[in-house]
Amino acid sequence: MKKITMVLLLMLTGCITPNPHSLVLMKQEKPIKVMHEQLDDENTSNEVNRALLCGEYERVYKTEYLPALMKYDKSLGQEKPKQYYLDELNNTISQYLELKKITC
Repeated sequence: MKKITMVLLLMLTGCITPNPHSLVLMKQEKPIKVMHEQLDDENTSNEVNRALLCGEYERVYKTEYLPALMKYDKSLGQEKPKQYYLDELNNTISQYLELKKITC
């Protein structure tokens, strides 16, 4: 309990500086989260799902989210090759395409 109290106290007093890359990542992942919410919503039309899965999601992921994610992981010493992230992107899109029965 004392450890938790000390950590909270340090955070409140500003002794712990947040990783600047985490702040950028949080900003860049918002559009991705919104798209996931739309894709997970059963009321989202097929046209919107198709637009997201056949272009918009990949564009935002590659141009906005991926650079921030790679910098963040590197700052934590957890750097992975770019292909790892692209494979994750392709797996995510493929799963949604299969789930939604959409072809691009």
